Amino acid sequence: MLTENQIKEELSVAYIHAIAAKVGFSCERPKIDMDSVDVEIKSHGYLTHDSTIYSPEIKLQLKSTSCINMICDNIHFSLPINNYNDLRFNSMTPRLLVIFLFPLNKEECI
Repeated sequence: MLTENQIKEELSVAYIHAIAAKVGFSCERPKIDMDSVDVEIKSHGYLTHDSTIYSPEIKLQLKSTSCINMICDNIHFSLPINNYNDLRFNSMTPRLLVIFLFPLNKEECI
């Protein structure tokens, strides 16, 4: 049986995968979690006839929580310093942090 954190991780990946598939992108999970990358979103070819980048991709660090502090329009989320540093390095492929907010009542997730 999966732990609560493993369930959140699997649901997060499934959600990203569904969104990527809906818009025609592939979603891949690296075999080894290096550089705080959980998921890679990729496209083959040019996105439009006037695109200048061929086969664009983006890398995502996924985090999930049931408790988050929201102040006005800002979200405050504590991120380990090593994850933060991995996300801000100058890289060929853009990296983003995606935070999934799950209900406090786990029965409301699905």
